[in-house]
Amino acid sequence: MSDRTQPPNWPSPRGPWPEVTDGSRLFDHGKAWCATAHGHPEPDDGYPDPDRHVPWNECRSVVSYFDGARQGIDGARLELELYVAAAFQFGALRSEAAPSEARIVLEAYVDEPGQEPMRVSLPAGEALRLARRMAQLVDLVDGPS
Repeated sequence: MSDRTQPPNWPSPRGPWPEVTDGSRLFDHGKAWCATAHGHPEPDDGYPDPDRHVPWNECRSVVSYFDGARQGIDGARLELELYVAAAFQFGALRSEAAPSEARIVLEAYVDEPGQEPMRVSLPAGEALRLARRMAQLVDLVDGPS
């Protein structure tokens, strides 16, 4: 098997990604947990598929949706999503590419046209700490009185 960080021998540019013709650019294979991994490039050659890898610049896990979210205590209803995300840096210059750290993302938005979502992301360790603290608070509220 070839070095998975090197470019393919015969590039055929597709989509929004730059052409990868030498080792100065990343041949990113994406994350194994990506929900749209079927849009990643083949192991030894090819380019990602922009029709399948959505969004084109980010690997995302399967999304979980939560009901009952509101702005503040009793404000407008919000849609709330939770997923893992990491940059998909196919074609990025190696000298400029940042480490592609997986982060846990909470995305909240009002389900109206033109409304931009608010995204907050945490590294896995902090997300675990948040989850444990949330479990403690739920036990406090739902526990025996």
